[in-house]
Amino acid sequence: MNTKYLKAKILDLAIRGKLVPQDPSEGNAADLLQKIRDEKAELIKQKKLKEDKKSSLIIKADDGKYYEQFADGTLKDIEDEIPFEIPESWCWVRLRDIGIYKKGPFGSALTKAMFVPKSDSTIKVYEQQNAIKKNHELGHYYIKRNYFESDMKGFEVHPGDIIVSCAGTIGETYILPENIEKGIINQALMKMTITNKLNIQFFLMYFDHILKSASDDSGKGTAMKNIPPFDIFKQFLFPLPPLSEQKRIVSAIEKAFEQIDIIEKNKLNLKTYIKQTKSKVLDLAIHGKLVEQNPSEGNAFELLETIRKEKNELIKQKKLKEDKKSSFIIKAEDGKHYEQFADGSLKDIEDEIPFEIPENWCWCRLREIGNWQSGCTPDKSRKDFYDKADIPWLNSGDLTDSYIETIPHYVSQIAFNEKKMKLNDAGSVCIAMYGATIGKLGILTKPATTNQAVLVCNKLHLSDSKYLFYFLKSHKKEYTQAGFGGAQPNISKEKVEPTLFPLPPLAEQKRIVKKIEQIFEQLDILEKSLGE
Repeated sequence: MNTKYLKAKILDLAIRGKLVPQDPSEGNAADLLQKIRDEKAELIKQKKLKEDKKSSLIIKADDGKYYEQFADGTLKDIEDEIPFEIPESWCWVRLRDIGIYKKGPFGSALTKAMFVPKSDSTIKVYEQQNAIKKNHELGHYYIKRNYFESDMKGFEVHPGDIIVSCAGTIGETYILPENIEKGIINQALMKMTITNKLNIQFFLMYFDHILKSASDDSGKGTAMKNIPPFDIFKQFLFPLPPLSEQKRIVSAIEKAFEQIDIIEKNKLNLKTYIKQTKSKVLDLAIHGKLVEQNPSEGNAFELLETIRKEKNELIKQKKLKEDKKSSFIIKAEDGKHYEQFADGSLKDIEDEIPFEIPENWCWCRLREIGNWQSGCTPDKSRKDFYDKADIPWLNSGDLTDSYIETIPHYVSQIAFNEKKMKLNDAGSVCIAMYGATIGKLGILTKPATTNQAVLVCNKLHLSDSKYLFYFLKSHKKEYTQAGFGGAQPNISKEKVEPTLFPLPPLAEQKRIVKKIEQIFEQLDILEKSLGE
């Protein structure tokens, strides 16, 4: 369920008058608007407010069309401006007619050079962070009181004013509480003083749902978008319901959002559960507890011996270098595990063994099941290294935690030969060693070379790529955490090769992989049904 979309849909129904039923006993918005206009006229009469010569009244004529009536009595057909139909008891107004709006000081009127330490003779300067973080106490910028009195009084904010972030993170709003420090807005804020005859929460819900997106669409600037120019902003249409209905709408929205938040929390909990379940499945798999053991499939000791013979043959053919650290892990009659090296010496490694495995499995080091190697990045200044390039060249950013179907980078045969690069077989398992993709995995679907940030296991044919892939996936967190500590976090060949690897018979490896993917497929379907 897409809860973000659901909230947007509820707000959309609310501002169209379709969320709660209309109640004729609540009167109509035309009466409310007249009270707002009377209040404004009184403030103008008392010289507390300047007359707005662009003020107007929007009416719906007998022909069903909307017209805007101005102070001089002229009418303008605005039917094309009306975004949607509203109930008969509602009316359309311009933003300029329901509030007073003021943007912060322009340009050199307020600069950092004017800021002074806080004292009894200073006035606070409110910033974007106050609106974004909904906290009036943040910030430490102040101006001298005498400068406030002479030039900045028009930018003063009062309790109940709404401050709005106008650049970068636009449209974030905050209603200033009663106990605010005397202060002004800076250049990145706008203040809105909305008539008290309007439900402020209804106004803000409309602002967030419609005006913020409209501001973003109409925003000016390059790196950052801004609230549109005032001439455009104050012309925005606002659907005005009767006051009692505004309150009922707000109450209905809050109740609906409360239920949606519960759904969202449950959805997040379920996503966490799915992630934990996948981790548990991998844990059971490498412990030999995901599928039943089958004696007819032989044992891993025989498999490991075959792998070692294959490896020795490759060394004999000089296709592989001899690994002087090669060893064999055995479980002795005393029940302890020992590591036997090429010179016949034994080392007690019982303390290293992380868990018990089935009798027909065996422990080995990752270096024993394949040839681990990384690549390089040929000199980018050498055009001949990249001209007529036809050898796939894998970068760490190409790893997808799955099969690698597409490799967008290539190097030339010249680079491949000159830099003595190695071609990794299809089926080889890759892991990103450092950078933003550290710990990312992949399985090659075609032969490829790599850059220096990718470690590859050219697996021997008697071990299953996917089983190794899922083992590494289960250890991703450990490898990543172990990679921290140096100047640059990294997973190195030296850290990977000595890792103890629980090796099952080959047939069981394949059954384990099949079972993992069956379970993961069902979990992925469930997660997809939850939406974003």
